[in-house]
Amino acid sequence: MMQLKPVAESISNLLAAPIELDRVKLSANWMAACGEPGEDAALYATVRTVALELCPALGISIPVGKDSLSMRTQWRDADGAKKVVAPVSLIVSAFATLTDVRATLTPQLNAEEDSTLVLIDLGRGQHRLNGSILAQSGATVPDLDDPQDLINLVKAINALRAANQILAYHDRSDGGLLATVATLHAQPERTLRSPPELGRGAGLTQHFPLRHGGHAPAHCRGATRGAG
Repeated sequence: MMQLKPVAESISNLLAAPIELDRVKLSANWMAACGEPGEDAALYATVRTVALELCPALGISIPVGKDSLSMRTQWRDADGAKKVVAPVSLIVSAFATLTDVRATLTPQLNAEEDSTLVLIDLGRGQHRLNGSILAQSGATVPDLDDPQDLINLVKAINALRAANQILAYHDRSDGGLLATVATLHAQPERTLRSPPELGRGAGLTQHFPLRHGGHAPAHCRGATRGAG
């Protein structure tokens, strides 16, 4: 269910800052064309999956939000009455309180030290594209397959941040890895080598010093085992 992806992406956005999951709150905008065949059931399934299954598994809650339940448009032309119904959708905003903002990471690469970029793929290497501008329809859409992957990721990033082992950070979402690397590559004096990859979905790219021998630190490998 693609509705899990906005929650994962909102948390991966926040993760540039030193957040703890138990301090994260969500605001959710539930959108559906209520009254249309099957749409009420789809909305119920989405709310149940996100609010009663995923959020409790992550230890977070949705204290605020809104609904938009008339997601349809109707008109009449020479051929008669027309109607377009939007599918059930969810927009999530995440926020958290911090005791110290100075440990926040940015996408700016460190030009002073040899380093490597590491992609942590919460999509487990499936490179699901349906629902994107490239592939707008299909059954397989980006998703969060296991909430524990996201929990482990937050723990790993915070441990690496505390050890000063991350130089830069950027989440991967709708733009895919290529857009993420382009954002990181803001300094023209830097040269990046990255394999082509089009997958969307939850994940992030981190900039590690090469003092790790060109490999992701052990915190990263252990927390995301099986997620590549």
